[in-house]
Amino acid sequence: MVSNRFEKLSIKVSNDIEIPVNQHVIPTGVVAKVYGDYRNQLSITADGITVIPAKG
Repeated sequence: MVSNRFEKLSIKVSNDIEIPVNQHVIPTGVVAKVYGDYRNQLSITADGITVIPAKG
């Protein structure tokens, strides 16, 4: 099984939010752009972030 669990990913959101470590989230209203000389850079923006409550 392949996972990107430890991969860093930055999503720019217009408002400040606090997300606990190891919490699952779902970004909403996502727009991603690939740019750069070699198309190797990524910019991700989102309208908001939905934090999924932990089970148990």
